[in-house]
Amino acid sequence: IEAARQLLGIAGEDRVITTDRFGSYNWWEAERRQYCWAHLKREFKAMRENADAIGARVGITVLKLIRTMFKWWRKHKGGKMSHYLMAQKIQIRIMPKVREALEEGQNSAHDKSAGTCASLLRDWISLWTFTRYKGVEPTNNEAERPIRPAVMWRKRSGGTQNERGGQFVERMLSCAATLKRRGVCVLAYLTALIQAAAAKLLSPNFLTFAPPNPL
Repeated sequence: IEAARQLLGIAGEDRVITTDRFGSYNWWEAERRQYCWAHLKREFKAMRENADAIGARVGITVLKLIRTMFKWWRKHKGGKMSHYLMAQKIQIRIMPKVREALEEGQNSAHDKSAGTCASLLRDWISLWTFTRYKGVEPTNNEAERPIRPAVMWRKRSGGTQNERGGQFVERMLSCAATLKRRGVCVLAYLTALIQAAAAKLLSPNFLTFAPPNPL
């Protein structure tokens, strides 16, 4: 929790975060926290496949509703549907059915499924923050994509053996993720950086390696 507080700072009226359901974020105001629907989708898939008849039925129902919800979100994201219309459709046609399914799911004999449904009902307001605030994403995919290479590298390699190695890796991976998002060739920039260091010159500005903006 303390690490999350240091990273995110003070919760303010103009700040909304999109996260998974990890408890380290529970100190953030629920009304300004959006649960990641990509993570929730995985939970309902597990429910569909592993729970009893009630839990499986809830999983199937909510997954269908999620597909419809994301179809409308993509239309909004693509400029084909206003945020207001998207929010209205979700509030009228999706939210009541999800609540009904979760209320049924609380009666599942599968403890984990029942607990998930009860927890989501308690945190109901955090499921739909993206419908109340324009510009809020319903998933945290934008944040997770840049760290996926780091997660996969750690899984394959087993990580580092000491603090110095850890610092090197975290800096290199952070640098690579930033350069890729800027459209900069990682190898070209790092080569120029090393050459500048060897010649005792100032580090090159990575923006000069970015492709020009299209006219």
